[in-house]
Amino acid sequence: MYMPSPIPDRRGFRDHRFYLVLLLFNLVMAKIAMRFYGEQFVLLQHAISDLGSTVTRNGYPNPRSPYFFCAQMVVSGIITFRYAKLLAEREGDRRALRVRLLRICGTGFFFMTAPHNLPVTHYVHMVGGGFIFFSLWVLTMIYLTEARRRGMGIGYWVGMTVLQAAVLSYAFLFAINYERKQAAQGFGLLGLILALVWVTQVLAHVPAEALDYAEEESGDSATST
Repeated sequence: MYMPSPIPDRRGFRDHRFYLVLLLFNLVMAKIAMRFYGEQFVLLQHAISDLGSTVTRNGYPNPRSPYFFCAQMVVSGIITFRYAKLLAEREGDRRALRVRLLRICGTGFFFMTAPHNLPVTHYVHMVGGGFIFFSLWVLTMIYLTEARRRGMGIGYWVGMTVLQAAVLSYAFLFAINYERKQAAQGFGLLGLILALVWVTQVLAHVPAEALDYAEEESGDSATST
């Protein structure tokens, strides 16, 4: 029987490019903001959110890094909303859930501009972080599930392990009030985006046509028997 030649999934390429750009942009901007932080920024002692605070963790003035941090969050939010709009226009209702999750993530980026060290804006910042973690976590689950349907084996379990470790370690350290719990914020978010970049790259090179063909084959076999 004729089997169609595999064609790379264009949706996968677009998704992969979006998350890769989001990752690289945030890494570059965070690095710049760290250089302008009011004291030496140590990843194991500081949270990424500290870059947007008005004073450092040790009480020194922090007048410059918030500008770069806010620019990072605002541009990330704009990029995310624009990609959500692109998906809504090109994909329609089939990807409505992903569109909504991207909008939640974009809103979270905007909320993150509120300094977490000020009582009046602390909870706005925390809600923003929660929006980002939740939406990226669910998105990664969706992509991993889709990859498994396309035949991913051990990679599915590896990706799922990395994903849950990134999120649960962050939640666990906060639950036990660990001394360096803030450091888990950056590593948790980095783990989430890295998992997204990886699984969308896999999906970009595993054609959706392969799944459709496999389903047709199983249907033909059932009919013939």
